[in-house]
Amino acid sequence: MVSARHDYSRLSFLIVDDFPNFCSALRNMVQSFGVTSVEIYHNGDDAVRALAKTRYDVVLCDYNLGDGRTGNDVLEEAKHRKLLKSSNLFLMITAENTAEMVRGALEYQPDDYLTKPFTKEVLQTRLERLLDRSLAFREVYRHRDRERVDEAVVLCEQMAAERGRYSGYALKLQAELLLEAQRYTQAITLFQQILMIKNLAWAKLGLGKSFYYLDQLDKAVKAFEALVQEDAGYVQAWDWLARCQQRAGDLEAAQRSLEAAVKVSPINIRRQAQLGELAVKNGDVERAEMAYGRAVKIGKHSVFREPDTYIKLSEILVAKLEHSEGLAKKNAEIKALGTMDELRQLYKGDTEVNLRSRLMDHKVYTTQGNGAMAEKALFKAYDLAQQDETGALSADLKEQLIQQLESKGRPDLVTHLVQAMQQEESDHNRQAVEHYDQGDLKRALAALRIAVREKPRSYAVNLNLAQVAMHHMVKFGEDAALLAEAGEALKRVEGIAGEDRRAKLYHNLCGRYQKLSQRAPAATAAPAPDSSEEQP
Repeated sequence: MVSARHDYSRLSFLIVDDFPNFCSALRNMVQSFGVTSVEIYHNGDDAVRALAKTRYDVVLCDYNLGDGRTGNDVLEEAKHRKLLKSSNLFLMITAENTAEMVRGALEYQPDDYLTKPFTKEVLQTRLERLLDRSLAFREVYRHRDRERVDEAVVLCEQMAAERGRYSGYALKLQAELLLEAQRYTQAITLFQQILMIKNLAWAKLGLGKSFYYLDQLDKAVKAFEALVQEDAGYVQAWDWLARCQQRAGDLEAAQRSLEAAVKVSPINIRRQAQLGELAVKNGDVERAEMAYGRAVKIGKHSVFREPDTYIKLSEILVAKLEHSEGLAKKNAEIKALGTMDELRQLYKGDTEVNLRSRLMDHKVYTTQGNGAMAEKALFKAYDLAQQDETGALSADLKEQLIQQLESKGRPDLVTHLVQAMQQEESDHNRQAVEHYDQGDLKRALAALRIAVREKPRSYAVNLNLAQVAMHHMVKFGEDAALLAEAGEALKRVEGIAGEDRRAKLYHNLCGRYQKLSQRAPAATAAPAPDSSEEQP
């Protein structure tokens, strides 16, 4: 039996595994070490909820949790949402040992990795080692969690200088802290000092990152290329090399780098989605379909899942429909529609995502020549848009729907949508009114320009934009671009009904616009302010 150096009765444990018998056995193991606080969950969803509520000292999580999230998904989300403190330990457990799975598990950097079956002696040995390190770096972790970078760096420097058991880890942690604090010049100096002593892959990677963030792309590329030449399985180096190549405009090289990365470790949703995006830009439709398809498959339960990935995959499949025949065409249709069905299942309460998916269904059926189903999908999209009472849906999406309804000869439905959009408000419009009241016309204009991009048909937004733009010209002098902007805003309000309470303001602004237009060519100085200026 391993001699315990730590008081396990003071530690809280979380065990996550889909097999109750294994959970019981693991609980018995840790209780034999003296642990008294143990919680058990059998799926990833419950585990994430538990982590969001409670800070556990140690998490023992199986990689394969059956249907739903994997252990990777749990760790990925816990790190992304900062549900784990620096001192908390996360150990990944699995019965699988394929290279793909191991690479994927280690990418998210659990504190340790255990392969089933293992004895309690093995488990305790690993825990003792990790707890030793946590204790040694307790103050560093405390400062890090409180974002006191300077204090944490100083402590790491002291521990590294002592040349003790953790001097190497102290240097690594110090370098990570400098990168997190965006102190790249200092990080470069540290990485170079480390590399003069020993050729360490993590130091080369950090050096390359620092060069990248300082826009020294040539040096960054050199560092990353050296890494992948030494170890073609170093996926993070391939990722960063691809970033450099993409920033430099060499998209084909960036795609090749990401292809090398996914060959080594394919179960990373962001890497697959990025590869799909590059492949589309490079015209490599086959690779794009493959990458987006893999991202959809592995990312179903990931915190990094994005509706755009599903939409982009279906867009590729629609393009494939146009150039396919027979069985290949039917398969592309089934896959595209199936992708949208899955998207709706994952985002049941998200009206915008559901509207996008129905428009994609409409596109699929239209491409296939199935008019009845295309019309049905379009009407479902319209029904979703009609439910948007607060104006939360994006204007671009509504404009797409309007365009499709116009093409189907449904001006009645278009009118309903347009009228609703004309009455929409914007938070940026309200901000603009506040700036205007304070006499800050520049900030009012900036806010209104954002508002008009969000709500291009809104009467309130366009009237205020026209009014503030013309007030700006009256106060500071004629400006042809600003005058044109005011004119475009007024044109978007020209359908305002006579009984609308804002109709009088619209006609007054049109008259003011005509006067400014007539004298603008001959203007040589800023005219006196117009005392009749109304409140936006």
